[in-house]
Amino acid sequence: MIRALFILLALTTSVSAGPWPRAEDEGFVSFSLDLDVQEFDNNFVSSYLEYGIGRDRTLIIDRQQSGDMLGKTFVALRFPVGRPERQLKLAYDVGLGVVEDNAAVRFGLSIGRGWSIGQDIREKPFQWKGQWSGWWSVDTRTLVFRDGVNGIFETDITFGAQLTPRLKSISQVQTGAPFDGNAFAKFAQSFAYQMSEKRHYVLGITHGIHDVDVLQVNLGFWQDF
Repeated sequence: MIRALFILLALTTSVSAGPWPRAEDEGFVSFSLDLDVQEFDNNFVSSYLEYGIGRDRTLIIDRQQSGDMLGKTFVALRFPVGRPERQLKLAYDVGLGVVEDNAAVRFGLSIGRGWSIGQDIREKPFQWKGQWSGWWSVDTRTLVFRDGVNGIFETDITFGAQLTPRLKSISQVQTGAPFDGNAFAKFAQSFAYQMSEKRHYVLGITHGIHDVDVLQVNLGFWQDF
């Protein structure tokens, strides 16, 4: 069963939000459908929620479900580290969850920064205007199952760019290393089109690049509220 749980962790795609906090009573939700073009019955549904609860703390709910009902759910809190005005952002998060029927605890650390050419860097990603701007982030997570023996290390490296006033590019390397297994790596490329002030539609593809055989088409949306 534990091997099946690692397969779930390897094949699903979740949002890596980086270290940026949500303002109090402001939120973000995303939904995606990951379609496996090699095994048509091996599809996944992912949902992700962030909500600012005050003092720069952010509530996170992360949920994935496979077509055969294998799923995982985590609830976490993200806390910022350092001065709010600092351009290089740092945050950590702590969460509890369930992977299938196995309880687990998750610890995360995120670092990131916005970048721009010819204009000021603003506070939050996804809100900059202009052609040459974007962000980068590195998100690491350690997930430990209740038995204290099994678990996984995960790292997502993300580079985002504002291609046009409405179109964003998100390139991501997703890696994982089970405590007692082989490391794996995937590459995901997505494009997000802004349909309104608070909504983006997303189209992407995920391909295994090391020790994981996956080729997925990703369809979804982001919504700020």
